[in-house]
Amino acid sequence: MSISFRKTLQWEVDERSFHFTTDGVVGELQTPDGQVITLSMGEWHAISIGLTELGPVAKSSKYKAAMPPNVGQPWSEELDAHLKARWTDGADVRQLAAEFGRSRGGITSRLVRLGLVPDRQSSDSRIPAVPPPGRSDETRAESS
Repeated sequence: MSISFRKTLQWEVDERSFHFTTDGVVGELQTPDGQVITLSMGEWHAISIGLTELGPVAKSSKYKAAMPPNVGQPWSEELDAHLKARWTDGADVRQLAAEFGRSRGGITSRLVRLGLVPDRQSSDSRIPAVPPPGRSDETRAESS
């Protein structure tokens, strides 16, 4: 009795679908135009290593245009201070993402790192983890 398996990966790049199927020995890549490239898994592995050594691939212009302008940029002490002030003033994650040119996930992660919310899900509630100076928890609850 013989048992075989197949693994399939599917992904899209610029709205074009790619399919990769392997039985562990041979891998087949089907391109969007229907072409099939068949190589041994050793050959696919060598290609993978070569691509990794080339470094990050430039993202398509469509992808870049869809991303906020400051995604991936470092945060400065000044930006952190401004983010803290805006969060304390009541701005929500969507407003902050637009204002700082960052993704909502980037804003949320920074709020956690700065200790303004205990975890990523807490930013949805819009209540800071630590009351701003001069405000008690009761005051925050009343003003929400």
